[in-house]
Amino acid sequence: KTADEQLAVADGWKGLADASDALFRYQQQRRAALWYRRVVAQLQGLSRKRVEEVMIQLDALASTSPESMTGNSALPSTDGQIENGIKLIKKIGSATYNGKWSLEDDILENQADLSSVAMPVEASGNYSMSVEVKRTAGSEGIFIYLPVGDDAVLLGIAHGGQFAAGDHHNLSTVGGKILRKNMGLSNNSWARVDVDVSITGKKARIIVKLEKSVEIFDWSGDVNDLKAEMRWMPPKKHQFGLSVLRARFSFRNFQVRGATNVTK
Repeated sequence: KTADEQLAVADGWKGLADASDALFRYQQQRRAALWYRRVVAQLQGLSRKRVEEVMIQLDALASTSPESMTGNSALPSTDGQIENGIKLIKKIGSATYNGKWSLEDDILENQADLSSVAMPVEASGNYSMSVEVKRTAGSEGIFIYLPVGDDAVLLGIAHGGQFAAGDHHNLSTVGGKILRKNMGLSNNSWARVDVDVSITGKKARIIVKLEKSVEIFDWSGDVNDLKAEMRWMPPKKHQFGLSVLRARFSFRNFQVRGATNVTK
């Protein structure tokens, strides 16, 4: 790249940072600083003076960044990647909106038969999400609240038999049908659930797999056909949620690529 092109990239990152929320802003400022350092020696006169002044400002901001103050390695990168959303939960009591949960060593565990916890991560466009789950007791399963554009769907994964007959709770519908899958999740064995959501206009596609290979669900259609009952909805519209019904589960390594915000 020429000096002008490199300077344009640096200014572009700084412009994004100036318009972003705090957690995303820090990562974007780091990218801007990297490009400014690359190009500054090639500049002269007022352009060089301006860049040097901006670099001083960015260095000062870095010393008061969220990462430098908390040491939190789960901060999102500029592509909206969350390495582990569970690390972003500050108080498990505040994140719980049904039942009871415990949080220890970055592992979430429900402590009541019906429990829901809000993940402090939001997405409103295309994204990939994964989480590892382990069933430790009980006969039912888990539900993952997935934001899809301005709508949402609740993915149900049962352990063995169907969720109790007549016990659907209007959990979630896709085109008027309940979305659920029986996967025979083994006791005390970690399994990874992978979700890919893509949106084009009012059309969406949702692909869900277990251990990257066993397809649970592949749906394409109108976003308006997706509905999730209010009782399962996290506090914020585009937020992810994890729920457990009549079982005990552990969750770890909640990852998202394409996150649009970290819930404060």
